[in-house]
Amino acid sequence: MESYDATERTSTASASSSSPPVVAVNSSSSKNDAGLDLVAALWIFGAPVIFVVGICGNALVLVVMTRRRMSGTTTSVHLPVMAAADTMVLVSGLIPEWLEAVTGGDVVFKKLHPVTCKLEKFVFYTRLVIYDCL
Repeated sequence: MESYDATERTSTASASSSSPPVVAVNSSSSKNDAGLDLVAALWIFGAPVIFVVGICGNALVLVVMTRRRMSGTTTSVHLPVMAAADTMVLVSGLIPEWLEAVTGGDVVFKKLHPVTCKLEKFVFYTRLVIYDCL
């Protein structure tokens, strides 16, 4: 009987047997696959929740901080700008990555059209400048 151990890469064979080889499977690889499946599921289903909560939260910040009652404070200037920058991060960072994960790499925002690639770079560097200025 022939046996094969995948972890040690050694095999032993007996000339008198014609049975199929016995393969020892490392159980940690199945644990890694399960972990990757969990991460993929969290990303696919969690990203839309983060997006919706983030957009709603930023919209509420913009509504509240631009009211007349809040005008005249440094907070009324700083927080709406930060909410706008955070919205840019959600739209330009989360949506393309999520689309790539959901489609299995078939839709890559940068590769759709030259304009989308340039737009993504523009928004990325614009949000960096906004964060640096704050």
